[in-house]
Amino acid sequence: MKCGGSQNSRRTLVILSTPSPWVSAELRHNSPSEGLNPWGIASIALVAGLLQIIASIALGVAKLDAFALAAGERPLMYMVLAVLIAAAVGSVWLVRERPPIALALALVWPLGLWFGLRGQLSGLGLAYHGEFILHHFSAVLALTLVLLVPLGWARDLSLGRVRIVPLLFALPGALALSLAHLGNLPGAPPAWASPNLQIAGGALLLIAWPVSVGLFWTHLGPPERRPIALILLLPVLVRLGLVGPPGLAGELVPENGVPWVGGAIVVTSILTLLLLRPRLERWVLFVVGVICLIGSMFFYYLYQHGFGELEDGLGGLLQSLFGFQVPYPSYVDEVRSAALMMGLFFVFVTVYASLVSAEDRLVGIALGLMVIAGLGFSSPHLVLMLAAGALLFVRALRAL
Repeated sequence: MKCGGSQNSRRTLVILSTPSPWVSAELRHNSPSEGLNPWGIASIALVAGLLQIIASIALGVAKLDAFALAAGERPLMYMVLAVLIAAAVGSVWLVRERPPIALALALVWPLGLWFGLRGQLSGLGLAYHGEFILHHFSAVLALTLVLLVPLGWARDLSLGRVRIVPLLFALPGALALSLAHLGNLPGAPPAWASPNLQIAGGALLLIAWPVSVGLFWTHLGPPERRPIALILLLPVLVRLGLVGPPGLAGELVPENGVPWVGGAIVVTSILTLLLLRPRLERWVLFVVGVICLIGSMFFYYLYQHGFGELEDGLGGLLQSLFGFQVPYPSYVDEVRSAALMMGLFFVFVTVYASLVSAEDRLVGIALGLMVIAGLGFSSPHLVLMLAAGALLFVRALRAL
């Protein structure tokens, strides 16, 4: 009997000690020495970035008179809405640690929506004022992330004496970009609005990316995935190489440089997918591929047949994503435009498949932030978001 009981106990210990393949690698490998876990904040930042893009699209395609009406609505109501949404998120976040507070918030936010804001909001008004709120909210989240990740490395003794080096670049860079972001607000000192401040801050912060990869190379995950962290630099380097430092302040790539940036995007997306190979069942990966193919074909159709009507409203958004002015279809070789759409297809598949995969979800969150930030660098908060995604990608590789 003792022997049988001992064997059952050992089997139980083996089962309990074996990590489930459906448990995130970060949860298994996150050490207290690495500081606060940034992935909850990163997930919120990813959703906020997506919502900001959706709001920008809604505003871009809106008619002028409807846009003017939305701009004239009182912003206070939408600020209250933002507070109520935060209360709703807080009610979910605190349900385990602070049940009474979570219950109170769960009662407050629906009552506030029903009795306080019912009939006073419009969809386009929500897009107009929501985009402004999300702009600053995303900046705060990205700033938090670019500080949390290097601070976590600085506390991790297993990384050796060089563990503080990325923080030496990230901290002043994040501070400079924060001042540049605040410089766009009324009443800010003129020096904060200087493009040079955004350029200096962006350079310092982005340098922390390859520095962290080089210093922690042997600490990163599977060897076949390590090069991805440097491959992702290719579009950024090509974009800045064509424009120079002003590119970090939003200067667009000239027309003769567009094929080079497009080619860098295509090469990077293909290599990333081939090296990453998100871990999914084949049928799930097939479904993801079909969805992304339909989406890419839809965008290609819109570009070929509707870009002329949409260019005025969505041109600025496209510039912030690609870093160049998207040319009209009649001026572009069909092979080049199809190749760029193929690159976008690989981008969609890589990010979507990684987000669906339980093992690679952290990588998907990091890549998603980088894709949303884009290559335009038209705002300091977009540089912060790109750097946040890059640093999180390095951290995700450490967790694999």
